Amino acid sequence: MIFDEELMVNCNRTLQGLDLSLDPDLKAKLGKALDTKSFLTIGDVRIYRKEQRVTPVFDKKGIIQTDSGAQNFNDINADNIIEKRLASYVLPERTDSQKALLQKYLPAQCRY
Repeated sequence: MIFDEELMVNCNRTLQGLDLSLDPDLKAKLGKALDTKSFLTIGDVRIYRKEQRVTPVFDKKGIIQTDSGAQNFNDINADNIIEKRLASYVLPERTDSQKALLQKYLPAQCRY
């Protein structure tokens, strides 16, 4: 479920496309970058984050072959997200008519 959600977010991001227009100030920024010997002065982190979505679920390090039998980071990240969601879930309130309707379908230990 968590992996499917992440893949859907990535697919939707891909379908949006990228803005490939050139910055009109690029020549001046490249000159400044050469002077400072750092290309970090050219852009903005927000642009990078918008264009290169970093997923909180999928591990960026890859899978270590020697630990192939152990649980990988992707599974651990998904488990953590599931645990957070379960901890924050609040059961909705049921009206008396809803409770009466559910009674015949619920097992004995789950009845109201």
